[in-house]
Amino acid sequence: DHFGIMDSVVLDTRVQRIEKSGDDWIVHTEGNKKTFQFLVMAQGRYCKTFNPLVTNNGSLENFSGDVIHSGEFESVEMATGKRVLVVGSSVSGCDVAGTIARDGNAISVDHSVRHVPYIINHLTDKG
Repeated sequence: DHFGIMDSVVLDTRVQRIEKSGDDWIVHTEGNKKTFQFLVMAQGRYCKTFNPLVTNNGSLENFSGDVIHSGEFESVEMATGKRVLVVGSSVSGCDVAGTIARDGNAISVDHSVRHVPYIINHLTDKG
């Protein structure tokens, strides 16, 4: 693990629910939950934007934080000083998570994926 990121990677875990709590996002997975201040939905830069979030009132209208599609990601400054969650293992999700982790000043960067990305298998002993 050349970049020291594998301790923060959680694999084979389905995101069951994402909800709003104050200025934070609470992400529920199988038997666990984590809190984030910034959420990136990374279904693919060239995909039609789809936001499957479920919040405490069923909409995003009362959320004061940032929720963006990866196609809307412009710079690492967008995540400065925030806890960031990137959802999705396509190229765009990996690119956004890696860019913020490498070049940004986020408090933390977590990357949620349903399946191990092809490249991870080849950078670790799993490949």
